[in-house]
Amino acid sequence: MGSTTLLIILFVVGLDVVIVPLVLVAVVRSNWSPLVAKHPAVPPAADAVGRNFQSYKIGLFNLGYMIHTTVDDLHLHLFPAKFGRMIGMKPVSIPWEEITPVKRRGKKYAEVKIGTNTVLGPRWALELAFADHPSDPNPDEPTPDHPNRDSDV
Repeated sequence: MGSTTLLIILFVVGLDVVIVPLVLVAVVRSNWSPLVAKHPAVPPAADAVGRNFQSYKIGLFNLGYMIHTTVDDLHLHLFPAKFGRMIGMKPVSIPWEEITPVKRRGKKYAEVKIGTNTVLGPRWALELAFADHPSDPNPDEPTPDHPNRDSDV
């Protein structure tokens, strides 16, 4: 392998090591920072329930296993895992009044709107957003017009 080829390879790898993290940080901050600005973190209530390494999707941005989630009666608390904190993500506490339910997606996920962002996340955590909206039936439970949902497939 010639020295020119080696220099080109080192240049491309070097650019990847610098450019990819910078783009990642810019994308994360552009989607996450508005949430932080509008909903600064507050301490969870003593009776809050939480799970670590939960996956969320905010718009086109996927935060797979990157968010520690705590839920109480007043807020949805989202705490970035270590990698998220390393790239500048800060915790947020979103009041339930700011979360609009969109759709339950099977047994594991739910879709909500937070401001202008469409957010897909764990159903156990987002279920309180659906509490005051009985018009959105649970897709996993039978309804009078669909007594056995499995037979509709």
